[in-house]
Amino acid sequence: MKQPAGIQDLFRLSIVENPQLSPDGTSVLFVRRQLLDDRYASQLFVQRLDEPEAVQWTFGPGTVSFPAWSHDGKQIAFIYRKPDEKAARLCIIAADGGGIQEILTFPAGAGPLMWTAESKELIAAVMEETAEQDDTPNARSITTLDYKSDKAGMHEGTYTQLMSSDPLTGEWTSLTASAADKSLLDVSKDGTRILYTANERGDGTQGSDLYILDRQTGQSDKIAHGSYSSASFSPDEHYVAFIGHDQTHRGAGQSHVSFYDLHARKLVTTVSSLDRSFSDTMIGDIRGPAADQRPIWTHQDTVCVPVSSWGSVNMKTVSMSGEIAAVTTGSHHVFDASYHDHSGLMVVGVSTPMCPGELYLIREGELQPLTSLQQSWKDQVELLSPEEITFKRDGYELQGWVLSPEHADGRGLLHIHGGPHAMYGNTFFHEMQILAAEGTSVFYMNPRGSHGYGQDFVNAVRGDYGGGDFDDLMMFTDETLSKYSSIDSNRLGVTGGSYGGFMTNWIVAHSDRFKAAATLRCISNWISFYGVSDIGYFFTDWEHGTVPPEGVDELWRISPLKYANNIQTPLLIMHGEEDLRCPMEQAEQLYINLKRQNKPVSFVRFPNSNHELSRSGHPRLRRQRLTYLRDWFHEQLLNT
Repeated sequence: MKQPAGIQDLFRLSIVENPQLSPDGTSVLFVRRQLLDDRYASQLFVQRLDEPEAVQWTFGPGTVSFPAWSHDGKQIAFIYRKPDEKAARLCIIAADGGGIQEILTFPAGAGPLMWTAESKELIAAVMEETAEQDDTPNARSITTLDYKSDKAGMHEGTYTQLMSSDPLTGEWTSLTASAADKSLLDVSKDGTRILYTANERGDGTQGSDLYILDRQTGQSDKIAHGSYSSASFSPDEHYVAFIGHDQTHRGAGQSHVSFYDLHARKLVTTVSSLDRSFSDTMIGDIRGPAADQRPIWTHQDTVCVPVSSWGSVNMKTVSMSGEIAAVTTGSHHVFDASYHDHSGLMVVGVSTPMCPGELYLIREGELQPLTSLQQSWKDQVELLSPEEITFKRDGYELQGWVLSPEHADGRGLLHIHGGPHAMYGNTFFHEMQILAAEGTSVFYMNPRGSHGYGQDFVNAVRGDYGGGDFDDLMMFTDETLSKYSSIDSNRLGVTGGSYGGFMTNWIVAHSDRFKAAATLRCISNWISFYGVSDIGYFFTDWEHGTVPPEGVDELWRISPLKYANNIQTPLLIMHGEEDLRCPMEQAEQLYINLKRQNKPVSFVRFPNSNHELSRSGHPRLRRQRLTYLRDWFHEQLLNT
């Protein structure tokens, strides 16, 4: 008999990452990541396409990342990290067997990796090493706007640079040196040209511009200005395809596919006719933020890219003439893809609400299962399939889902995503499964501001936080209650993180319909957020159109803290102590205000945890976080 989904299942899952078909098209390599009690572990696997099971190629307690086949298929390069070690070790393993060869160690980290065509050189993005420091405290002089970031912490005046390495000698050469982080995207076959993104605009500016480095001249030329995440050379290296947007809508822009002619040195076209984001904008809690899937060239004038639409992510081809065609269809989340140009085979990673992810081979338009890493776990655990709800409001067709357990006990929980420019949908979400396994009907939607429904919809929340988005969520709650008689309107809870935490705070400050709430890595005061968040000084302007001091009145009007006296709903506040995106003071202000009024509030702080606690935080703290969340709603709603 199957058991309900539980918190411990987090430590039984296999997270599949980085699938890559071999140069001869007979095998696929991938990384399997797992959570242990006190750390993460990941290993390299290779599976022949004509065999039912993958073979594990690396072992040990550390983590493997950024694997890359050499072009001749004889070697695989990857980054290895020992447990609790920041240093990245560049390693190579022979495809025909043999031990692992450690080539270089980068003390501050490195990745991704790419080979040149003759497999004689590796190109990598490498983090510059900071000056060695002892434990003696020293003052830190701050002279820039951009001086910290979530996950990275305080900037130390070092940057991620591009470098080349000889895999035989271990010698390496720096290719860039400017004061800006570089993201490696693609390398020409002969290694003389490199595509990368960087922001060279200066302190306090925002952007990720696309550059091409000519190694023979040492010159870098900017070929696109805006916010770009991925790019690749065409097979004959006449063109570059790239994904991103020109920041017309600031951070709320949908990504488009553009083609650039390297010979004529000009943009050929930008394809945006679909009115969807040509990128993966899905939110889940098993895998981190989506990998930047490079455009995959399937023909000389056509690429294959992910598209986020109507709660799903699928692969589509896009041609220079603007033709768009489906490669995959269905209600699921295609989170990665690899293509073999000679055979036309494609391997994709696919997640559904009932599966964290497996690899599939596409043959004649059909998805054929390739891996079965989750099967033994799925055979033992009872998972719920969500039911879709659609409704109309303000001329928009809105979409949401409900996880309704057979043994529903009357509790209902509204779950709100972060961003706000992201998307809930047809992917696996462990947190929702375990809450539903407790007997709670979990319902979630994409209010205005979300991706997947067009540029107007994404942009509609800007300048209107707590307005139309609030009304969308309340109408969705009404729709859910009208369709599910098993949910007791007197036993409703609400939760969300980041923007979802802001919205949770806003809801309980403007409505008493929810009997319990949990606000996670939240925003409570937009005035202080402007000065303390790593993105506050520009995000506040981008999203609200104003900044202090002239915007103080407007920012206070949309701050939940202003209305904290109205909050009667029992509130659980959970926050990472090292969160620089929505800093801890946002939680502290709300907690102190409510506690002084003797309101029902509980505050849980997580040490050594940043904004990504729920997706990539310490495994033990992730388990504790889920336990607090589950127990809070059990206590507050079960016997209401």
